[in-house]
Amino acid sequence: MRTNLFGETVVDNSIAIMREFEPAEGYYLAFSGGKDSVCLLRLAELAGVKFDAHYSVTTIDPPELTRFIKREYPDVEWEMPNESFFALCERKGPPTRWRRWCCDLLKERGGEGRRVLVGVRAAESQSRSKYGIIRRCFSHGKELVSPMLAWTDDDVWQFIRAEKLSYCSLYDDGFSRLGCIICPMQSDAAKRESMRRWPRYWQKFERIVREC
Repeated sequence: MRTNLFGETVVDNSIAIMREFEPAEGYYLAFSGGKDSVCLLRLAELAGVKFDAHYSVTTIDPPELTRFIKREYPDVEWEMPNESFFALCERKGPPTRWRRWCCDLLKERGGEGRRVLVGVRAAESQSRSKYGIIRRCFSHGKELVSPMLAWTDDDVWQFIRAEKLSYCSLYDDGFSRLGCIICPMQSDAAKRESMRRWPRYWQKFERIVREC
């Protein structure tokens, strides 16, 4: 693993961050089942901090991903939405790049009033590269802690191999990132692959779009 001038690895740094900001009641750990959250949960275990892990179900999650979480992480608590993605589409209209109500209602609702561990990394996007280790989420009344902010993709996979962590099979099938099957932020290539692999979800979505 990469080290800084003091010989500390990114793992050492992440563990130190978790310990420094640990709340008395413990962290709410946001677990998605992706490679970053798998590392995040293991780091919390190594840090010895108190936490409870939660998975926000969107109802359009890849079946391969949900099966992986059920099999490998049975202690993670599943947070079910009040309405499914498709029910929300029928009521609110389909989400777009400029109107992404889906993230707010289905993915980011958990951990209200708590300090939340998230696996956000600066290398993921230009916008995330501007994040701080601690951010306040005013819309949901919570504080987000990103102990893996400085990690690269190589750091993630090195840690997974070193700790012998299981990960979702979709990565071996060529997916670089896992998320909702239907997402307005997908690239055209990702959308084509998603439509090929999970056609029933897209057929239902297209029917709703036509009827809106």
